[in-house]
This record gives sequence, structure tokens and C-alpha cells, in this order.
Amino acid sequence: MGPVAKRQTKSTITISPESVVDLSKSVLLPMLCSALVASDPESKSGSFKPCGQILNCWKAFNKHQIKHSSVRKGYNGVQYVCHLTSCTAKLHNSLSSLKSHIMLVHMKQCPLPCPLRTCTRARFSGSGKEQFTTFSRDRDLVEHFENSHNDLLGQAVDLYSTVLFPRWDPFPTTKSAIRPPPLPPSSSLPPGSLFIQQIIVNPTPHFTQLISAESGFLPTAHTLKPTPPRGRRRLLASTALDAQDSFPSPQSDSSHYEFADLPRHDAMLPLPPFMVQKIGEGLGPRRDLVRPLPQPSWTWGDKPPPATSIFYEALRKQVYAQYAEGEGAAADEDLNSAS
Repeated sequence: MGPVAKRQTKSTITISPESVVDLSKSVLLPMLCSALVASDPESKSGSFKPCGQILNCWKAFNKHQIKHSSVRKGYNGVQYVCHLTSCTAKLHNSLSSLKSHIMLVHMKQCPLPCPLRTCTRARFSGSGKEQFTTFSRDRDLVEHFENSHNDLLGQAVDLYSTVLFPRWDPFPTTKSAIRPPPLPPSSSLPPGSLFIQQIIVNPTPHFTQLISAESGFLPTAHTLKPTPPRGRRRLLASTALDAQDSFPSPQSDSSHYEFADLPRHDAMLPLPPFMVQKIGEGLGPRRDLVRPLPQPSWTWGDKPPPATSIFYEALRKQVYAQYAEGEGAAADEDLNSAS
């Protein structure tokens, strides 16, 4: 984690004792924060744990240490409390006093590396990796630079050259050396080339009637119609029909569109050579895949006897007895009509 990047105003720096210290504080060097913080900020258990956050340079570590402080209001006004480990002066009356305290007391343990790559005085044995030459105080770094790199004092060095170690801040933005061609003047462009194709409106009978009609005759789409009073009598049927005929009917001027005929089978393109066509047996006459099923039919039996009344049997015996005496035979249909 590093400090907030700022816009670079210049990409070169003149080597001096003050600039060497500033370059050293911007060199990428991981630093672990061991300040104690609450395990759970919401609970009041009082348990603490190390912060454990890794910062990428001396400046970022300094700003992070300032965040391990709080503000409280007391009888003497606003006070700043330092919560860093092994702190003997926790209360401060101003923010500048707190920053000076952190710089002089807590940041003196943070190493200051030499910003030059040519300073390879210390190496890991057998690994071949360069190790920073670090110092605990600013004056020790300045003294080392004057003794070992005195030839660079007063020279202008690019901030992002290979002579210096990588820094936390990003590279400045560079403008492209290739300029785009100039735009052509508007007078050399043909008229109409800057616009899209014109929309062509095909006039319809309804559209022609609306254009030729008077402005007061056209119906407005968003005009509220006045509500007629209750006492006014309704229009006659003939008057209402005349009023409807005065307005153009949208159904009478429907637009007609003509479409081209579909291509026939003989106009189809042949199959490409990499496709195989399977020709089966001819279907012959048309086969109805979906057709109505035949209706079920039942065989009708003998005609059931007609319905009779309650006293039909008694009357039947009486009539047959009378006919048996000589008046002639009677049929069942006569009995039904009589009953």
C-alpha cells in the first residue's frame, strides 16, 4: 500500500543532500506495521492483535502510523492520542505535535535505503540478489552519499532512470510523438456528406388529406374535449353521421405494400460439394398425417315397446274380453289411443 499518487510536474531532479533523503523515502521497500489494534472494533472485550499491514515505502509507512491515532475531547480541548506500541507520550494538543512525535520517536526505527543502484555494498550470500544499504538517520545517509557518490552531487538525474531504484509513484504521462493529420477544411467537403441519408416519406391518401385540410379542421391529439351539459339534448342520428363523415377515416386509406414472389424450387441454388443428399423412396400420393378419426357406430336392436299408463293392463284385458264376445279383435295401437 502506498501514498496517493500526485501529478508529476517535472521528471528530473538535481542531486543534493536534501533530495537524496527525499528519494530514499520514496524507494520501494516493504515495511511491516506491528502496531496493536483491536481484534473486533465493535466488541468491548479489550483484546488486541498486531496490525500486520505491509507498506511499500517510508512515506507510506509514515502516513499509516499517523492513522493509528484518535481524537478525543476533554476539559483542555481537543487532544490527539497516539496508539503506537511502546509510546511514552500519548497525548498531544495539536496534529502537528502528533506528527512531529511520530517522526522523531517511532519513525527512527524505519530504515532509509540508498536510492542508487550502483550502491551494491551488501549482497545476500549465494543468491545474487541486491540488498539495500540502509541507514537509521538522515545524516548517516547524507554522509554515506557524500563519501561514496560525491561525483553525482549537483547533477540532474531522471527520476525514472535505471540509475535509481524503483519508486512508489507511477511514471508520468508522456505525449505521443506522432501527431495526427490535420482535419480537412469544411469547405472542401461535399455538401450532405456529413449527414445521414434523407428520409423519404411516401404520401398516402390520409396524409394528403391532413396536409390539404385547414389548420382549424385538424383534430388535436392532446386537446381535452369539453364535457356537454346534462340539459343539452343529444344530436340526431343524421347529424352524428355527418360529423363522422367530415373526418377522414383511417380504415379507408390503408397502405398497400407489394412484395416480390417467393423463389420457386427450380430457382434454388445447388448443394455445395461437401454436402451429401440422401434420396429415399417416393412418397407417391399425398398422405394425410392428421385426419379426423371415424365416428363409432352401434347396431340398433328391435324397437322398444311404447310406454303404457298405470291401468293399461286392466283396460286391455277388459277390451279383449268384450271383443271376444263378437264385437271383433282390437290391436294394441287402439288401446294406446283409447287410454
